[in-house]
Amino acid sequence: MPELPEVETLRRELAVELTGRRIDSAELFTPKILSGVDDYGLRDVVGATVVGTRRRAKYLIVDLSNSFSMVIHLSLAGQIVVDRPHGARTSGGHPVPAYTATLPHKQTHVILRFDDGTILF
Repeated sequence: MPELPEVETLRRELAVELTGRRIDSAELFTPKILSGVDDYGLRDVVGATVVGTRRRAKYLIVDLSNSFSMVIHLSLAGQIVVDRPHGARTSGGHPVPAYTATLPHKQTHVILRFDDGTILF
């Protein structure tokens, strides 16, 4: 599990990479990560724009323009990878699979695609 300074560093990087971008599509590969949210799902984030990021302890919170927020916890071996259309990659969390691995990986839970071609795994 990443320590608090690493989570804060990732939050800052996500703020730069995602703020102002609209989510065009969302794919869910691991439905259990949305347990307890029967009335809501990834369909509620499509079309929304990221307005900011924040952190509460080791939880990352991505605030959206439609008053929803996505709460992310990296747990023991989680990672977030953001691929930009020009080839740059931002990543954080546990480095297995390697940050340079081909994505999506068999352990990818969610893919968010943004209006400018940015992809979050």
